[in-house]
Amino acid sequence: DRARSIEDLEMPARDIQDQVERLHKQNVKVEVIAEITSDLNRSLFAKVYELIAPPSIKEQGCLMVMGSEGRGEQTVRTDQDNGLLLAAPVPEADLARFRTEFTAALERFGFPTCPGNIMVRNPVWSQTAGDFIKQLRSWVLTPDEQSAMNLGVFFDAVPVSGHAELVGRAKAAMCEMMLG
Repeated sequence: DRARSIEDLEMPARDIQDQVERLHKQNVKVEVIAEITSDLNRSLFAKVYELIAPPSIKEQGCLMVMGSEGRGEQTVRTDQDNGLLLAAPVPEADLARFRTEFTAALERFGFPTCPGNIMVRNPVWSQTAGDFIKQLRSWVLTPDEQSAMNLGVFFDAVPVSGHAELVGRAKAAMCEMMLG
């Protein structure tokens, strides 16, 4: 909470993984370790968002985590599954810079990039909520492996910082599309 720069977050980010090992050695249940780890990681992601996001993105955006991170199942750092939904368009330069800097910060803290590129840096996973809902529709209507995976990953989305209602709106739209 006291961090004022990405550099200030390096030690706490490393300590999250060390905490997992300490709790495991104390025979704490895996479910509890995963819950603690998820809470700490989400706090870390929210702080990175706060430090990196320009005002335009803070005003319009919602950072979300998905997949196992969204389900709260991670005890070790696997890959990044994150995204950004926007209530309205922001300057492209702000968005491009945020995409790059956010992903780089998490890499710096030991979070590997996602092999499927389900990350803020990928424009598919960082766009306006309206455009993302159109993307969801395309996945719902395209019966292939990649579409099914993308829908499954998004189904586990949890807002971390910003306008949480954007994630709720997109999830409600996805569920409505899938009825019947």
